[in-house]
Amino acid sequence: MNITRNKRFALLVGICLVFFVIFLSSLFLTGGEKTKEEKPQTARPVVDTRGNIVGSKFNQVIPGKTTGDELINQEGAPEESEIDRGLEKLLFFDRDELYNYAWEKDGVVVVTKENLFENSKADDFITMFGNPNIKLYHMYSEDLMWYIFLPKGIGIQVSQSDNQVTGLVRFQPQSRESFIINVAPLVGMTTQKEDLIAEPE
Repeated sequence: MNITRNKRFALLVGICLVFFVIFLSSLFLTGGEKTKEEKPQTARPVVDTRGNIVGSKFNQVIPGKTTGDELINQEGAPEESEIDRGLEKLLFFDRDELYNYAWEKDGVVVVTKENLFENSKADDFITMFGNPNIKLYHMYSEDLMWYIFLPKGIGIQVSQSDNQVTGLVRFQPQSRESFIINVAPLVGMTTQKEDLIAEPE
């Protein structure tokens, strides 16, 4: 009779221990998840240690200083070249066969436009460069906007649906009026949402 009572007691203690271990495990797992959620995420750097924008094809190009010959030495021969609003427009393909452009005047690069897919968010650029001086509409898309940082000579194309940066424009720092007249039409920007048109084929 004592053996049976001892077996029952041992079984009861064993069951209690199992429940106690499960209880402790759930506490630690829940605590770990809370810690993970509360841990602030480190922002991904937009600019590397040399001051280059991460993922940019045209980091070595300085609008107003880099010559067309220097650009071709860096990037290779363009796929196409044409005259666009009195400027020579050069088309380059990147590794994903996406279009990247450079415009030159009198043998000097004045504007570049490229794709940028590096998981950067618009807020990353705003943290780095301050608030944009101008926000413009993308001429061919209702989802895309352009944020222009005039003193930095940089504009970013931003997807409004997820705040993702998908494009980059470089230009010589200039006034708002000059940018809207001289640069915005070249790269497909408009001040009016109503001006949206179908993208050329």
